[in-house]
Amino acid sequence: MNTKEILLSTACFPPISYVITMLMAENIVLDIGENYIKQSYRTRYNIFSASGKYALTIPVSRPGGNHSPVKDILISDHEPWQRTHFRTIKTAYQNSPYYIHYIDEIEALLNNSNSLLYQYNDFCLKGIMEMLSIPITYTFTDEYIRDSHVANDFRNQISPKKENHLTNTLISNQYHQVFEDSQGYIADLSILDILFNLGPESTAYLTSVIKNIK
Repeated sequence: MNTKEILLSTACFPPISYVITMLMAENIVLDIGENYIKQSYRTRYNIFSASGKYALTIPVSRPGGNHSPVKDILISDHEPWQRTHFRTIKTAYQNSPYYIHYIDEIEALLNNSNSLLYQYNDFCLKGIMEMLSIPITYTFTDEYIRDSHVANDFRNQISPKKENHLTNTLISNQYHQVFEDSQGYIADLSILDILFNLGPESTAYLTSVIKNIK
């Protein structure tokens, strides 16, 4: 899979496939000029709760209506969503091996004060990469790329609504999850899932997955 240059949407705690796709690329561009799309990883991340896959969503407002570009999307402050996210994450992962090692840093990322969605996501994503000791760099484009000249456009290919180019590989490369015994294994959850379950071995896991990609 040729991924020297890729185009992605913005995300805060993206799925594992998103991070692996970044790791395989030489040039990463995040599009913030595209129109905002609901029910996507732009405002959503999936964790493993006692009842199975659970989506946590960041509430936003669109100052330009339905066709607002991502760069203008504001995070809504009409509800204590950050506190709700933190409590949900705590309930889901408090029995994971590395919960105690990372939860304070995750709480700090969740509570960052950026009011623009893409800046909030950027703060969280960079924080997660630092915790994983992954030196990923990327740039933003605020001009929507309609006819992409980028070889690999993953803006809507990596989506919570469908499988993607790494789904089968991730199903084949399993790691232990807290509720796996009762719910079965769930592939391609938020990067938070491997952080809490694998801790410092997370990067080694990601590297091993890349080696197994066909």
